[in-house]
Amino acid sequence: MKPPAETLTIGQVARAAGVSVRVLRHYDRVGLVPAATRTVSGHRRYWPDVVSRVRHVLALRLVGLSLAEIGEVIDGDEALLAALIRARRRELDTRLADLELTRRQLRGAERDAGDSILTALEEIMTGSTFTAEQLRQLKARHSSTALADWTARSRELDAAVRALQESDTAPTSDSAQAAVRQWHAILSEMSAGDPDIAAAIVAKLDRRGAAAATAGVISEQTWSYLRRVPTG
Repeated sequence: MKPPAETLTIGQVARAAGVSVRVLRHYDRVGLVPAATRTVSGHRRYWPDVVSRVRHVLALRLVGLSLAEIGEVIDGDEALLAALIRARRRELDTRLADLELTRRQLRGAERDAGDSILTALEEIMTGSTFTAEQLRQLKARHSSTALADWTARSRELDAAVRALQESDTAPTSDSAQAAVRQWHAILSEMSAGDPDIAAAIVAKLDRRGAAAATAGVISEQTWSYLRRVPTG
């Protein structure tokens, strides 16, 4: 049987869509881009609109959807597609926060003459002060937006505490108490109110030094001052 004149060969579709013939055959096998017909010799022939469909598959693969998920949404399930995209975006937010945290730790390792780079890298891998569950909770809390907010507020706190020190304001003053309350608010948000996680964060700042542990966001002078402010 002679194929319809308007159909395309598998090679023509592959070239037009920018994929390999092998990839196109796989999409065909899993039902994403079924062939319009086959020639007597068994060669696949496709309708021209398959090119656009293959490009849609590639776009959805780019945002992280599996072929099975693409099969569920490519024919128009907009609600499911939106839900899958939101899930991928949340995963990316978490990955970006993890990468940002690692970048900050590496920057701190570069600046910290007291620790070797290998020691700092080992700490990043093992979690050091934090338990596995605490690390999981911290990662869940550290979206890129939240991390940027906590960093900005911590920088503001550092500047405010340095000003208190420059003016010889006593740690027992109302201004010092206000600074500590600001720090506790940031710490509470970072730890999601978990006292064990908060204590682990404080222990890490004490052990590694504030500047190294926060990549320079909170200075050693600020941390020393805050630790001298009486609470309770």
